[in-house]
Amino acid sequence: MTTKCDYILLEDLRTRGYKNAERTVGLEQFEVEAVLKKLAQWHAASAKRVTDLGEYEQGLRESYFTPEHLKVIEGFNMSFTVPFLECMQKYGLEPGNLLLISDYTSRLTDLYMEFGANDPEELNVLNHGDFWCNNFMFKYKESGEVEDVCFVDFQLPKYGTPAQDLFCLLITSPKFDIKLKKFDYFIEYYYRQLVEHLALLKYNQNAPTLSQLRDNLHKNSLWAFICAQRMLPIVLMPPDVGSNIGNVMGDSEEASAFKRKMFQSPAYVEQIKAILPWLIQRSFIR
Repeated sequence: MTTKCDYILLEDLRTRGYKNAERTVGLEQFEVEAVLKKLAQWHAASAKRVTDLGEYEQGLRESYFTPEHLKVIEGFNMSFTVPFLECMQKYGLEPGNLLLISDYTSRLTDLYMEFGANDPEELNVLNHGDFWCNNFMFKYKESGEVEDVCFVDFQLPKYGTPAQDLFCLLITSPKFDIKLKKFDYFIEYYYRQLVEHLALLKYNQNAPTLSQLRDNLHKNSLWAFICAQRMLPIVLMPPDVGSNIGNVMGDSEEASAFKRKMFQSPAYVEQIKAILPWLIQRSFIR
């Protein structure tokens, strides 16, 4: 096919049997494992690519974590934090935890910039960057097992810590009854798959140890809070007439009212009441 202009060719994966999981229900353990295996393959391939071909371009290394985007980041932080702190008072948290979270949110912009800075001494990978259940599709066998997982919507890729994709997936997408209980297991499962595929690709750098990966997650735990505060309410929000990009990204009174509605939805309140103390207990909020 010849054209006279640039174009983007999209494929409808549904014709090949792929479909999204129900976001408000969440993923079963076997589905999370299938996604983690494909994610480990993707991350391993991106690390190998750097050793073979050199660094990714500056835009992928920095994404929007740059001084030029500082005011945008600060504004976005404020537009979420103000209604969140207001609603958080109704979550029944201990006073000390309320104070700690309030202090933590006052430092979000600085923490954002620290998060975006890559450490060359650690494993860096090409993150999908928006890795929740609407952005990957499953193909199932007749038995119900996962045959394949396909990632979609690569609009926010970021070369850096694998914590970005891991926290996004594990905070937003598993079923609630396994989300926190199986968190450590899921990290170990991802790690085994990552090391296996780095070896398969003959990656000639030192692969991280499991302890080093855990330290990396602790160092970059901002993203656990960001996903719990901003992405999880979107995932759990039932279809709503106010669900649009303007209300999610904006700072108008209508946008603030919509965010308060998300933060007070029963499904979100049930989860965030457990997730926030869990984040504090692990020093992910500190």
